[in-house]
Amino acid sequence: MSTARPCRADEVAGDAVEHCGTVIDEVEVLAQERTGRIEVPTISADLLRVARKVQNRYMAMRLDLTDATNVSLAERYGGVDTRPT
Repeated sequence: MSTARPCRADEVAGDAVEHCGTVIDEVEVLAQERTGRIEVPTISADLLRVARKVQNRYMAMRLDLTDATNVSLAERYGGVDTRPT
């Protein structure tokens, strides 16, 4: 299963190409989400709080909220660990 980043629909389709190896449009992204092949995550207030912590931890990188949210989602789905070392 791929997880689509919370962003514009054309970026979601681009993520699907990157992760699934197929060219699909926005309508097909929605259809693939129903099958479980692609997951479009819910962005909750709790996730945004984690994103703000990521921004603060990596202040020198000047991450915007979207990038920090993507890092937080990567942590949620097992891609990275955002806890302090």
